[in-house]
Amino acid sequence: MRKVSLLFFFFSYLISNQITNQVIQKQLYNSDRWKALLHYNKKFEITDKKFFISKNPTLKNELTSDIKAFLNTKKYAPNKSPQCRFPARFLFIKKELNLKDNLFPKANCPDLEIYKQKAPYKNISLIFASENIKSPSSMMGHTFFKFSGKGLSNSISFYTFINSYNPLKLFYENIITGMKGYFILRPYRETLYNYLEGEKRNVWEYHLKLTPFEKQMIYYHTWELKDIKMKYYFTSYNCATVVFYILASANPKILKDNKLWLTPLSLVKIANKYKMIDKSNLLPSDEWFIKLLENKVTFSQIRKIKNIIESKEFSNFKNLKLTKKNFYFITLAETYSIYLYKNNQLLKNDFYKLNKIFDSYKFKYHFDISHYKNPLKTPPERQISIGLKNENKTNFLKFSFLPASHTLNDNNKEYFNESALKIGYISFIANKNQVLLNNFTIYNMTNLIPYDILTTPTSYNFDLSIKRKYDKNLDKKLFFNMNVGIGKDLNILTDINLFALFDVGVQYHKNVDLVYYPKIGFSIYEIFNSKGVFYYQPTFINNNFSYNKYSFSQNFFLKNNYKLSLEYKKIDNKEEYEIGVVKLF
Repeated sequence: MRKVSLLFFFFSYLISNQITNQVIQKQLYNSDRWKALLHYNKKFEITDKKFFISKNPTLKNELTSDIKAFLNTKKYAPNKSPQCRFPARFLFIKKELNLKDNLFPKANCPDLEIYKQKAPYKNISLIFASENIKSPSSMMGHTFFKFSGKGLSNSISFYTFINSYNPLKLFYENIITGMKGYFILRPYRETLYNYLEGEKRNVWEYHLKLTPFEKQMIYYHTWELKDIKMKYYFTSYNCATVVFYILASANPKILKDNKLWLTPLSLVKIANKYKMIDKSNLLPSDEWFIKLLENKVTFSQIRKIKNIIESKEFSNFKNLKLTKKNFYFITLAETYSIYLYKNNQLLKNDFYKLNKIFDSYKFKYHFDISHYKNPLKTPPERQISIGLKNENKTNFLKFSFLPASHTLNDNNKEYFNESALKIGYISFIANKNQVLLNNFTIYNMTNLIPYDILTTPTSYNFDLSIKRKYDKNLDKKLFFNMNVGIGKDLNILTDINLFALFDVGVQYHKNVDLVYYPKIGFSIYEIFNSKGVFYYQPTFINNNFSYNKYSFSQNFFLKNNYKLSLEYKKIDNKEEYEIGVVKLF
């Protein structure tokens, strides 16, 4: 028996040396796929020791250590063998070096076999849940995988829990220290229900076009991460980052597009750029679908639907002709009844009565909702700009950078509504005499949801920033600001939005001031691919009226993701002019 063990050890040693020599000769440890498997981008993004077999991890050390470990499985208990823990790495080595399975001793991996049975992967989809600006961890949207096959579907997601609504604490934990990340597999229907019904978000399913080997890499690498401790950083290692590395294990070419700040939406665009998406499917929230259908009918029809359901004169929905006009009318009425029932605004018996009427119609019409608002068509989420600013007859150069995401001055036609989301925005102004911090926005969100009589939404605003602004004496100083606001938005025409918001908050320079200001304005999409935004804002500081502010900006959307921006502001007798060129990337 001792002789057999010695022979086996000697045989393993020879094979290990032979394979290691091939790896060194080919410099396989520098391959992009290997870097993706180790989540390596100039450094290892994962630092948990359980993620490595080598004691001193480098790309080369880890690969050679893995080879030796894959050849030596007998000393490991069931499920503990590196073949069980790192099947994607094992598959990668065999594929790249054209090695047969019988060259390696077979490991006992019962947990991996259970994973294969309970989470089949005949089809793999990349899922994008639209932004949830009420949740700090998902205000850029969320992305994850869907594995399906044999009648089963599961979601695999990386995320974090938010246990504080203190914006400064959230900023510190999300950017500096990181938060505990969770890698979760659960039934897809539960995840879908949470997004569609719990958080009222749209969900896009992007079916991925993959070879059998590429599917295995994604599937096995997902398994490799299940017990690994990973820190969640909002800007540098988030849900999109993890999914990006998993995707890169299947298609290493996408590593070329690894960005400074990878967002869920930019990840979907990367997958589309490299032709990894085969087809897509949109699963809309009820509010979103109602908005879509309202664009297909007249206001009088919308009012009629509301009146019929409120008066319970349901028979008025019966015996309509099977025309396209009535198709949209009935579909909107049905969707609205579902919305009311889910929100406990419609009795169960009335809901069933309406459902019976709607089911009696056999329309031949249908429409593709996936192209109504398409995330793939939204502009890039990063902006850098340079321009000239005249501030009360003093000239400055202005430099600004927005790492994410967009402003009210941008082309927001492919978003659900007019909105702004600025995270980490910074701008400086300079001339030969001085360099000044003009604005540092930690987090700014404006959500202008067009009002309708069916869902009666509220628009809202939040700002946490350090910026130069006028005090009550009309002197410009650097203030710390935090304010919130609510209001209404009205989409009077397809390209014209009117809005009114009332903000209240605090500002600090040398003293803390209570500030509040109503704001009314409009945005309009114009000819020549341009957009104008105007607003009027009286400002009150410590319950005293301080000044009136008028602002108008004109934006021209140019080719190759450039934008020309013109802006004029008047604050009582103070005037500011600005012209800038913006590059979106």
